[in-house]
Amino acid sequence: MKLDLFILGCVSEKPIKVKSLLEIAEYVKLNKWLSYTPEKFVERLSSLSELGYVKCYENNGDPIEKHFFSSTELGVEYLHSNLKTYIKSNEIDMGMIILFLTFSNHLSRTEIIALIERKLESLSVKLKKTEEMEKNIEEIGDNKMRELSLKALVNFRKSEVLIYEELLYHAKEHEDWNDFLVLKDQWEYSLWSLRNFLSFYFFTKLLVNIK
Repeated sequence: MKLDLFILGCVSEKPIKVKSLLEIAEYVKLNKWLSYTPEKFVERLSSLSELGYVKCYENNGDPIEKHFFSSTELGVEYLHSNLKTYIKSNEIDMGMIILFLTFSNHLSRTEIIALIERKLESLSVKLKKTEEMEKNIEEIGDNKMRELSLKALVNFRKSEVLIYEELLYHAKEHEDWNDFLVLKDQWEYSLWSLRNFLSFYFFTKLLVNIK
């Protein structure tokens, strides 16, 4: 599904060729979190076209690559629905976080502000709970490894809050939200932000059972 959302996000920007899609995927280092091949892109484009999410056009000006693709209204709705469903959930998925940060400007300013404010409320509760657990475990001092994992998780929660606060700031302050960041720059922003906290997540997930 994540490859489908990446494709839909790209073709929603403007009509695009397969070659250009692959160039974007290579530029943003998509293979660091999602395995793909050129054949897989073509296969997913074909499936998305059959579902009515993508429309294929003849490209008469290019004798080599004769088609380009754009999203349909149904495809845009599918992209928006999945972005909103993810941000409302408690799930933590590196790929979905990147996709949300990258393509969140496809949502309206009003939508994104409401979604992020709700997300920040939820994250604040989780952060407070984690900080309380960290304090309790420090006082008991019975498990050094668990104490270290909780410290890492606190840092993770704080960084997650900072990321969404930054996005909320731009959504509120930037005059033209839909053109807030071009695709490539936004991927760099997303990846830079994620490096601050995702390295801890899977380690702490093994040691601390916190929902």
